[in-house]
Amino acid sequence: MGLGVDRGRCLWIAHVEDSSQARISELAVHRGARLYNFCVADFGKLLVFLGGAIVVVGLGLMLLGRTNLPLGRLPGDIVYRGKNTTFYFPLVTSILLSVLLSAVMYLIGRFRR
Repeated sequence: MGLGVDRGRCLWIAHVEDSSQARISELAVHRGARLYNFCVADFGKLLVFLGGAIVVVGLGLMLLGRTNLPLGRLPGDIVYRGKNTTFYFPLVTSILLSVLLSAVMYLIGRFRR
């Protein structure tokens, strides 16, 4: 159960187990409640960052589509074309992208230490 109070530009939320203890105060914190602070400005910055990341990924996919790389048309990708339906599952492309992304994440983790 949670109870929220707007203090300026930030929203404070106390989370406790039952509603009889749900109060925003020092007492609620001492009874085992967790106090969260969600600032609206920080949430807005997060949304702008995520939107920018989506735009960058979209532009990258558009540019990747203009190259003649056979991603999605590799041997082992499953395509079934029936009379009225088409089923497409890029199995090998998925495995290849998984290996590449795993290697990139490994290298990023290795250099961050």
